[in-house]
Amino acid sequence: MARLTRQDWINAALDRLEFGTAEEATIVRLAASLGVSRGSFYHHFAGLEDYLSELEPVRVALLRDFEAEADAEPDDLERLRIYTVACLSSRLYMNLEVLFERNRTELTEFHKIAWQTDEDALLWQLGMMRRMGFNQDDGARYLSVMKAAAFGMVQTMMIWNTVPPLEDRIAFANSIADIGIAAARCS
Repeated sequence: MARLTRQDWINAALDRLEFGTAEEATIVRLAASLGVSRGSFYHHFAGLEDYLSELEPVRVALLRDFEAEADAEPDDLERLRIYTVACLSSRLYMNLEVLFERNRTELTEFHKIAWQTDEDALLWQLGMMRRMGFNQDDGARYLSVMKAAAFGMVQTMMIWNTVPPLEDRIAFANSIADIGIAAARCS
């Protein structure tokens, strides 16, 4: 067998996250799927924080892709819906969220990086709300619904160690987008 690289570990994790569950991207399970010991992981990564920091750019790229997809839509309300559906229906994105959520409290440096990504995504959504004529309070209500929905889905995925079917995630995301807009309009 050829010698493993750091990128082999990342590719194996992304494969599990895109087609499986976050549970399948743990160090023990990745080592087993790669046919190596856990020690191989520590040969390539200083620890869990180092490993997750390598996955964070993937999450950032997904969010940028979701924004670009939404920005192609001329209607601002539809942009928000497209963005919400893209985030909540992407198996890879939601599994990354689960993986990161499981480890955020323990990893302070990684938490700072992940928080910046979250903040950038929220600012993009707030900018969209302002363009639609919503004020800061309206935007805050919308975002609180979005964050609660995403958190709820992540917690469900963590508890049940599964990813809901795509059709269910899309239906859920569309409902949440409607609720978020309704909440924003409650001035």
